[in-house]
Amino acid sequence: MKQIILPIKDSTVLKQVQKCLLENFKAGQRNYTIFQIGKATFLRVSDIIQDVYSLDGSVKHNL
Repeated sequence: MKQIILPIKDSTVLKQVQKCLLENFKAGQRNYTIFQIGKATFLRVSDIIQDVYSLDGSVKHNL
């Protein structure tokens, strides 16, 4: 089964996603921040994670 991914075009839905990321997950602030970075830079989550975290799981000081 092929997964279809569509952009969020409705600002109400965007606000709901942001609220959900902040309030409904253990790592809410982290997920929200990654989402905001992706939204601002058009990068995929996997690209952001690779740029933000070192191989040992620590946060890089410079991006």
